[in-house]
Amino acid sequence: MEYFLSFIYLLLILIFIRKSSFFSNINLKNNTLFILFFIKLVAAYCLFLVYTKYYTDRSTADIFKYFDDSTWLYKNVFSKSPINYLKIIFGIHTDQPYIHYELKQTQYWFKPHETNVFNDNRTVIRFNLIIYLISLGYYHIHTLILCFLSFVGLTGIYKTFQKLFPNKTLVLVLSIFFLPSVLFWGSGILKESILLFSVGIFIYQFSEMFIHKKKTISTFIWIVISFLMLTITKTYVILTLIPSIISFISFKYFKNSRITLHFILVHICCIAIALLINFLIPSLDILGNLVYKQHDFLNVARDSNAQSTIYVERLNNSIYSFLHFSPLAFINGMFRPSIFEFNSVSYIPAIFESFILTLGIILLIKKRNKLFDNNQKLLIFFSVFFSCFLALLIGLVVPVLGAIVRYRVPYLPFLYSAILVSINIPMIDLLKKIEKKICKAE
Repeated sequence: MEYFLSFIYLLLILIFIRKSSFFSNINLKNNTLFILFFIKLVAAYCLFLVYTKYYTDRSTADIFKYFDDSTWLYKNVFSKSPINYLKIIFGIHTDQPYIHYELKQTQYWFKPHETNVFNDNRTVIRFNLIIYLISLGYYHIHTLILCFLSFVGLTGIYKTFQKLFPNKTLVLVLSIFFLPSVLFWGSGILKESILLFSVGIFIYQFSEMFIHKKKTISTFIWIVISFLMLTITKTYVILTLIPSIISFISFKYFKNSRITLHFILVHICCIAIALLINFLIPSLDILGNLVYKQHDFLNVARDSNAQSTIYVERLNNSIYSFLHFSPLAFINGMFRPSIFEFNSVSYIPAIFESFILTLGIILLIKKRNKLFDNNQKLLIFFSVFFSCFLALLIGLVVPVLGAIVRYRVPYLPFLYSAILVSINIPMIDLLKKIEKKICKAE
């Protein structure tokens, strides 16, 4: 039954990819899109094998633990009261004793130390609860659906860049769909799959509204939906995205000629406002939450004897503590693991990404394309500043290389695309042949 249902849902997804307007007008053949999606499914199966053959503790495996919590809730709540099941999905009256009791039986709905930051474990559990209504509890159907959502998000990022850089199709396909970390961690029942969907839809609809002037109700609705999804999936991503959004919109309408200075000043102002809010509304405790998150990571790394733990400066609530550690934190979040830190086969994909990034920056300095219009510049600067800000935040908080590799997944397609479209890459005959095969005929 699982194989039969999986085949039916896969067939429906392939029909949607072929017929949907979202996947049209992107200069890629239908067969190319099918291949890209099947590659994601292969990556999802590899992720499944890793957590069944090598890391066999199901209770701590991220691809299983949220699914297992949703399974428990489905079996113990839906059968008794579908209304209570819907209340859990939509977060309505979950503090009622009989609902709260059922939630307490799960392992990950509640965190050991709750803070005023939204508990994003619940987002993944709720997603699985929704999928359960059509999956009959078959694990691989959940994987298939989340793979598809992730693929939609990546396609949104691709469309955003491809519309402004139509002659960079092959480069964009490689930098968005083939990054090892994005392919691996963005193809399973994980927060990253939901995150890629949300950020991809957001940037695509955002660019449609503010670059291509498509100010429709549906565009606005999708911007709101994807923004809200980001806030309940990974709060830190939306926090690092907001300064780039403000920079983008303000530059678009105030026509400042110095785009680099404009983005820098807006980011500094956003940080200053966040610190002022932290001072005026101590209950938010932005710095305190970051300090707690880092200390929590350090404790988990110590207790689990994480092999890829790196040095991080222990933060405190002072601004000086954050400023002092920021340069090293940025390097950790952006460039590590490096080629000099090879001590496991599992490091190879991440080291490859770091090497390509370093090489890309070098080529950018030597072979930078300067012939950009304002919209192209805006997308590039938006992507770079968002990526750098997120890399800094990750480096400040996360002391484990394995976790850094996974947490930076949301910014990698933006950063690599922005860098590679900015380089004058000569199209040798082999690259021309590949591009001709994957692209639609003009």
